[in-house]
Amino acid sequence: IKKTATEMPVVNQVEFHVGQGKDAQGFKPYCDAGNITLMAYSPLGPWLGGSKDELIKGNLTNGIGKKHGKSSVQVALRWLAQRGVPIVTKSSNPAHLAADLDVFDWDLDEEDLGKLDASPTPNASP
Repeated sequence: IKKTATEMPVVNQVEFHVGQGKDAQGFKPYCDAGNITLMAYSPLGPWLGGSKDELIKGNLTNGIGKKHGKSSVQVALRWLAQRGVPIVTKSSNPAHLAADLDVFDWDLDEEDLGKLDASPTPNASP
């Protein structure tokens, strides 16, 4: 970006969710070093390919959610929030919107974060 851009971006929005590892295709350290905010779109699973709900129905996020009394969606969103990645969600359902906001008053523990970081797919087993 630095070689061709006349203005550096402030935000770089990329597909980023559980199942892609701790660092979305190497973007996070690059953006951090350039003072660019990395923002996750499609935080609940693959945009292209794969099942659109494999993260939501997967054993990993559901198992961790049960441990904390939270949904799999809340686990996936909290994982991003704890990694310092702003999230974009969309819903026309007021209950879903409220649940999406209920991710800021609790934390995933190091064991949970490690499992989510290491997950090779959105629906991996714990």
